[in-house]
Amino acid sequence: MPRTVCVMIGLLVSLLAPAPVMGQDGQAGEDPQQLVRDFVHFVYISRFDAAELVGRQILDGDVPGTAFVDAIDAADEATRFERAVGLARRARDGSNVADVADELAALFEQGLRSRARDPQQIAANIELLTQNARGLALGQARLLEAGEYAVPQLLEALVDPDDANLRVYARQVLIRLGQQSLTPLATALPNLPADQQQAVLDVLRVADAGRQQTAAVISEVREKTTSDGVRRAANEALASLGGGAEGPGIAWLYAGLAESYYDERPDVTSFPDEPFQLLWSYLPGAPGSGLVAEAIRTEVFHEAMAMRLAAKTLEIVPENRDALALWVASNLRREIEQPAGYSNPAYSADRPDARFFAVASGTDVGQRVLARAISDKNTPLARRAIAAIRETAGASALTATWAEEQPLLDALSYADRRVRYDAALALGSSQPTEGFEGANRVVPTLASAVRDASASFALVLTSDAERYPLLRGILEQSGYEVLPAAASLAEAEASLVEVPGVDVVVTALTRDASLETLDEIRSSAQVAAAPVLMLMPQVDSGPLSARFDRDQLVEVRSLSAPASAIGASVDALVEDALGGPITAAEAQAYALDALTVLRDLAVSRSTVLNASDAAGPLVDVLAGPVEVSALAAEVLAYLQRRDAQEALVDAAFEVSGEARLVLLGHAAGSARRFGDLLGDEQRDRVLGLVSSATGDEQTAAAALAGSLGLDGVEVLSLIQDN
Repeated sequence: MPRTVCVMIGLLVSLLAPAPVMGQDGQAGEDPQQLVRDFVHFVYISRFDAAELVGRQILDGDVPGTAFVDAIDAADEATRFERAVGLARRARDGSNVADVADELAALFEQGLRSRARDPQQIAANIELLTQNARGLALGQARLLEAGEYAVPQLLEALVDPDDANLRVYARQVLIRLGQQSLTPLATALPNLPADQQQAVLDVLRVADAGRQQTAAVISEVREKTTSDGVRRAANEALASLGGGAEGPGIAWLYAGLAESYYDERPDVTSFPDEPFQLLWSYLPGAPGSGLVAEAIRTEVFHEAMAMRLAAKTLEIVPENRDALALWVASNLRREIEQPAGYSNPAYSADRPDARFFAVASGTDVGQRVLARAISDKNTPLARRAIAAIRETAGASALTATWAEEQPLLDALSYADRRVRYDAALALGSSQPTEGFEGANRVVPTLASAVRDASASFALVLTSDAERYPLLRGILEQSGYEVLPAAASLAEAEASLVEVPGVDVVVTALTRDASLETLDEIRSSAQVAAAPVLMLMPQVDSGPLSARFDRDQLVEVRSLSAPASAIGASVDALVEDALGGPITAAEAQAYALDALTVLRDLAVSRSTVLNASDAAGPLVDVLAGPVEVSALAAEVLAYLQRRDAQEALVDAAFEVSGEARLVLLGHAAGSARRFGDLLGDEQRDRVLGLVSSATGDEQTAAAALAGSLGLDGVEVLSLIQDN
């Protein structure tokens, strides 16, 4: 009997629209299956150029996967099609038939999955379980192919009071599904009547999967149930899993599972190579088993589950700050990774943004989130955490030790410049009054933000002397300053200390050397958080690429890739890992923010963070953009240093108009605060300007001369001239 359709997931199946195609006899064919037959035929006779055209016609038609599978089945070509794909992939005639074959094979696989997951197909396959031996084998195979999508209807069959045989077969399939049955069954378990809970617990007891995914919910059911049978079944299930927990200990089981989702471990990811995962809920009023799934983008699935489980932990132990920090970190990461314009079923658009919760949770939680981000080398998350901390923390909280760590101070040594700048800005703007370890790094970092933020640096590691200039040219076209050639990270050490940070590393080495170098990079203080593009021979790059598919800091490509593809890979990698290179506008914003903090430190004459240590870089930018140079001049005017006062006067004579007036004014301010620190040559130039200038410029020069306490000879001569 048809089972109730519980989960409305799958593709709408449409007919393959007939399209004219040249058949084997040269005539245009209108039979939809003819496309498949022609592709197979042309491959078999080695007419790969023609096969490519036919295959491309199929692909350009935007054929749904299920319709493509139907066409292959209708043409009775499944076996020959799969063999033709293999032959096309090995073609060496100069055509692109191999790429077309890959796309057709992917479409075929997607169609098979979609058909297997269709709720009506699942219902039909469950019916097969009780027909005969052949039906049982066929139904089981198809339900296993459907995987997690089949669980709601299998659960309905498992607790069917009218069909004992069906209950047995449904139990067998659920057990064989292993990992893919756990999350939906665990979602339903607390909401079921006692007899149905016992049936589910029996499945979980023997399901071939790990303890972590179900131990928490089974422990909670055991604690809350009033049924001796359920308690006994829960104890048996937990014993087979290696034990559970009681009371507050249940919260730690939920927290551990939340961490697994946050880490995006394979054992909690049902469809690692697919764009969507399933987010399960239990709705008592829903038809059938009550289990309902929503498709959710893989990019934000793990964050949704981590937030759900962290919230469950807090429900049990509200004072658990680690769980709150995990929820905040997951929410921030959700916001970072969520595709633009995506309507997230786990986080509606009318909820407050992630920043609200990060700020509202306080500095302690912010420090925990930052520690997690630094450990994971997650640059965007670290920046969000620092921004929240900066909004809420006073000086003592910023430098306080948390769990034997000082995350914000650790951020001053982080490999990415943005994080270092953000941390220095947070510490500097707090105006600390007591010294702390690492204070000596704050002002130099702010100075670097003033002078170096606009530069982007790349490191190329290769032992091939001919390949280095090629890669250097590609990177320079993308706006990077490329460090000198080096065959290893050790050889690049001297160059690394000369730059404020490396934005991307490109390696062109063998497979083993690339992996060894990657390990060295991840343990290096200077480049640990830098994205890495590993170029290697095609025979190695293909298999290794999948290994780093979910690592935002690593991409693997073939050495033979064209320059444009390598450049595009670098751009995409840096965008995903760091948010792209520091733009000119972003660099100026950093410079102005850093200068504002340095000015406040200079005005307050902080003894903890001495703005005077930034004098050199501030002098360097006096010749820069007007907005930056004016603020740098203001800071220099508050520094009791001879080189600062001299630089202000020298810079004034290098410009004209309003810019000169500003610099003369700041030089006068310096003189009023600290007296005359100039040399004889500069004094003479100031007095000469008093004589030669006119209007506002002459008045500004005179004000400077007066502030310096120079004698009034020049002024007296002007009086006598009049």
